Amino acid sequence: MPLFKELEEECQKSGDKINLGEAFNYQGSILESFERWDEALAFHKKDEEICREIDDKEGLGISLGHQIWILRKLGRLEEALQVSVEQDACCRESGDSESIADGATNRAILLKNMGRLAEALTVAREEKQLLLKTENEAGLLEIVGLEARILEGLDRPRKPWLRIKKLKGYTASGQIRKAWLRPLSCKVLF
Repeated sequence: MPLFKELEEECQKSGDKINLGEAFNYQGSILESFERWDEALAFHKKDEEICREIDDKEGLGISLGHQIWILRKLGRLEEALQVSVEQDACCRESGDSESIADGATNRAILLKNMGRLAEALTVAREEKQLLLKTENEAGLLEIVGLEARILEGLDRPRKPWLRIKKLKGYTASGQIRKAWLRPLSCKVLF
């Protein structure tokens, strides 16, 4: 971390906002790995400020994603949900479909954890439609697993393997890598 602190100081002297934001992001990520949540959150908020200042939509989406994750870890779900709505708007503005899908996943998970299952299911299904358009197979598998967990919470369980079988028809190749199936089954069943 001393290296990133040094980078931060150099960037502040030179006025290099792009790398200053990166230095904040890296320091926040390092602190996350040590579960120093409040300090990590402070660094990601500094990164957010820089991203807003230089109009870096991609960096802003990443910074907000880190904040959502930390706020979830701290049990501050309402605050995390507010940040996820902001992240979604930012990602949609940037037009990056992968970022939009990640933001929707964050929001659906938060809503599920808050017990707002009907809303979570709506968000998950909207995301699934986006992922179908982009043919993102890994994202589709993740969202189908999340959708199955939400349905279980709504007392409408369905057999997850039927969802996977149905999903095969959605992809361009019709193939779902076997390596993806095992992690999905663990996510769905546990």
